[in-house]
Amino acid sequence: MEWLTEHSNDFVDTDTWPPNSPDLNTLDYLFWGLLDARTNQHPHTTKPP
Repeated sequence: MEWLTEHSNDFVDTDTWPPNSPDLNTLDYLFWGLLDARTNQHPHTTKPP
């Protein structure tokens, strides 16, 4: 950690970075959006209960 702090201007250690930051979960922004767009291209047919 010390080496990264000394040699990288934009390094953020785990004590500084928020644990529930939305930046850490790229699936929310990329994968689920693509999955939603692809699965909802056509209407789904379901059987009534």
